[in-house]
Amino acid sequence: MKTRIIMDNGKEYEIDKNIEEFIATTKNQLGILIKGFIELEDGIYINPNHIMEISVIKEEEENTRELNIGGLIHPSEFESKEINVGSGIIGKLV
Repeated sequence: MKTRIIMDNGKEYEIDKNIEEFIATTKNQLGILIKGFIELEDGIYINPNHIMEISVIKEEEENTRELNIGGLIHPSEFESKEINVGSGIIGKLV
């Protein structure tokens, strides 16, 4: 299961850990939040004191994200539409 981490500056990260595993990495042996950097994945480090939100990415949401890349509609979701003005076709949306 994947976890989404949103920082207080709005930056989002997705990691291949469940929430409990991730939260455990943000605390020291006494259960106190680490005041410094921790590694997320692939050399990306964050300061856990700046985490705004942690959430689970559901499988359904992961599949949807594959179609919508960067907020844009994937070409497979387009339908060809003709634009009719008056009595003639002036263009075609692809």
